[in-house]
Amino acid sequence: MPIEPGDQPLAEALRPKTFSDLIGHETLLAPGGIIDSFRSQQRLIALVLFGPPGSSKTTIARLLASETGAKVLEFTGSTFGVAEIRHAIEASAEARRSLFSTRVICFVDEIHRLSKVQQDALLAPLESGALEIIGATTENPSFTLSRALLSRMITVALKPLARAEIKTVLRRVSAVSRNPLSEAVADKIAEACNGDLRVAISIAEVVGSFAEEEQLAKAEETLGDLFNFRLSINNDAHYELASAIIKSMRAGNEEAAIAYLARSLDLGEDPRFIARRIVIFASEDIGLADAKALMLASAGLSAIEAIGLPEARITLSHLVSYMSRAPKSRAAIDMITAATAKIDHNAKIPTELAGKSGQIEAELMARKRFWRE
Repeated sequence: MPIEPGDQPLAEALRPKTFSDLIGHETLLAPGGIIDSFRSQQRLIALVLFGPPGSSKTTIARLLASETGAKVLEFTGSTFGVAEIRHAIEASAEARRSLFSTRVICFVDEIHRLSKVQQDALLAPLESGALEIIGATTENPSFTLSRALLSRMITVALKPLARAEIKTVLRRVSAVSRNPLSEAVADKIAEACNGDLRVAISIAEVVGSFAEEEQLAKAEETLGDLFNFRLSINNDAHYELASAIIKSMRAGNEEAAIAYLARSLDLGEDPRFIARRIVIFASEDIGLADAKALMLASAGLSAIEAIGLPEARITLSHLVSYMSRAPKSRAAIDMITAATAKIDHNAKIPTELAGKSGQIEAELMARKRFWRE
């Protein structure tokens, strides 16, 4: 039976209600898999689901909470502040004290947007088990979350859905569409969406409203308009704009660098990603010409991690302006590159440089005796 317009988005209407309905991720869900272990055992949940858009991160989080009988509190990384963390801890404690001893699980979408302050606020409750949390992110947690937080959580990497898996879901779309999708159209969508299930369903929803003889042309048109726009945003934000900022700073074009920075932030780029690139630039392109640049860039990265957006844009502007105006020297990278190319693994280190282990130990012991006295 077709879903009437206005009921709810088709992607939401077709969201699996049980794990048996979920397509893909068999290894994680199979007996012995990491997700299955949380379903079958009474383990405290502290997970980071890392994967591309449309890889079922939100669905897995909701199903995991549902199967464990937990109440879900949903946040985004930018709204999960210290006050919300305290509220979640209190709600969890209250739930455990209730007659039915229920659980509360926080689902934090875009967990990579947590500031350093927010991440630090999670450490103690996760360590003690006072808070259960599932985070979802499209950004590599190794770069976006602190080591202290990652050590208290398990990171699960989700792969994009394969074409065959996308087509299985598209058959479900076809069953509820106004007009069934042709096989050629399903193949076209499954091939073009790059494993993003949400995009595949959205395109199929549009195409399914047309008669079968019109569907292929409409699919190509929709993919051209919608999907290419989506790709341009991703490439700009992560590669083209980042490169434009760096090249503008390298050329000393402060105005252009700030303009590209503004565009990058407007498209939703993580300010920490930009700040890390500036730290690299400070050594690679400025280096010995202005040693203060690296200290400023490192301090700026720490500040951005602590305060987050929107104020972080001011710190980024400060960094970009300074790096654009600073004198440039590539001596640091040129020296280490040249030295690496000349490495002789068979060459021995001269004794006078290497030292003797016994002599070093004796000196250390003498210093320790002096410190005790």
